[in-house]
Amino acid sequence: MEPTQRSLLTFITAALSGALHAGCASPPSAKADRGITPEATVEITAEVTAEATAEDTVEATVEVTAKPTTRPNSRPNILFILADDVRPDAIGALGGDAASTEHLDALVARGTAFVNTVHMGSPHGAICVGSRAMIMTGRNLWTRGPDNCSEYPLWGEVFAAAGYATFGTGKWHNGEESFARSFEIEGAHAGGFLPSTDQKGDAYQRPPADGAPDTWSAGDTTRQGHWLTVGDRVVHSSERWTNEAVAFLEQHARSGPSRPFFAFVSYHAPHDPRQAPQAYLDTRPVDSIRLAPNAMAAHPFDQGDARVRDEMLAPFPRSDFALRTHEREYRAIFEHLDDEIGILLERLATLGLA
Repeated sequence: MEPTQRSLLTFITAALSGALHAGCASPPSAKADRGITPEATVEITAEVTAEATAEDTVEATVEVTAKPTTRPNSRPNILFILADDVRPDAIGALGGDAASTEHLDALVARGTAFVNTVHMGSPHGAICVGSRAMIMTGRNLWTRGPDNCSEYPLWGEVFAAAGYATFGTGKWHNGEESFARSFEIEGAHAGGFLPSTDQKGDAYQRPPADGAPDTWSAGDTTRQGHWLTVGDRVVHSSERWTNEAVAFLEQHARSGPSRPFFAFVSYHAPHDPRQAPQAYLDTRPVDSIRLAPNAMAAHPFDQGDARVRDEMLAPFPRSDFALRTHEREYRAIFEHLDDEIGILLERLATLGLA
């Protein structure tokens, strides 16, 4: 390509880019000044005429028009699903064998998976608080501000300003004020932890090291934790948040959506207490669980924090039976979560919102 042609293409690109920014990427107030609402998309047409040789000065005319259009859903709907305490080996399509994950595997197959990411950690034991604050502010661990996300615009706020309907449900560990700021439509939600018992109760230090009966059962719907009372029913938290999200999708579809949506669905699972419907626990007996080759009864060195709350779920030293018991329960709650995500994605598709 001749230098003059290259310059011409650069100029055309700049002109189109300027038109796109004028119609699509400016703050809402600037869009209003141009007669383009945040809900509108922009159709760009360009007509280019040019005559030049390598020796000539380029003479070009670029006519660019931008007109708003109100095609429904011309911008994508966004369904953001977050889960708590997902292990690297939990998703089959990513090489894991900890659980059967048909629906998450399908997402990996038709999408993009980031497999070299590193978590930045947290300034305290509740890793989920820092994670959510980073997600919602778009900032890193050290610049995200306080846990309640009070210093910066939040993801949902930005989507709402751009004309999106915003909805949130599920786990929220960053304060009610930030939840209200984030979502125009507030679904049912709960705090960062769903306890079954306190640390002196039988949800901890189990199965007992002395061979005594294990009185706590992951499938016992009377033991609270993930088992939530909704009206006259007891449902698992994963079912609760899926139902809330499906109800939002159905209402959005009924309203004849002229706005795209941003839906934030945050599951407590597979965070402990690792409870699941009994059918998921029954798919594999404890003695069928294969332990990792490097499983140990205790840390080989003092890492300074071996007795925090969740480390006390099983007794020390860890027996093979205790490790298999907790592994079985993790697989059960994660497979149940995968099925609930499948229900949500299927409804998204059947409503024509995908």
